[in-house]
Amino acid sequence: MSKFYYLTQKQIPNYAVKVAVLRDESARLKLGLIILAGILAMIGIYIFLANSLASKNFALKTHGERLREVRREHTRMEIEIASKKSLELLKIQGEALGLAVPKNLQYIESDSPVAKK
Repeated sequence: MSKFYYLTQKQIPNYAVKVAVLRDESARLKLGLIILAGILAMIGIYIFLANSLASKNFALKTHGERLREVRREHTRMEIEIASKKSLELLKIQGEALGLAVPKNLQYIESDSPVAKK
């Protein structure tokens, strides 16, 4: 008996049994089915994740377009508010209502926070 055979038999005592089980047709068939099921599960997971990523990307683009639309509307409204607050427009609206424009203004200068008589 060679030294290699002796060490192999000593380290793996059931080696012959394991080889015999793998050589059995039904065991190989079961192993093949398990591997096939694993591959199909991985393909299914990949398809699910790819679909999920695509739908999230579509939602992101949709929300991005909506955000741009809201920002444009916000800018338009800010411009409209600024134009309505402009001094020239207030002057025109005051004249339309018949309000008098003050001609001679005098300002009171005082050191105290309360105006003096």
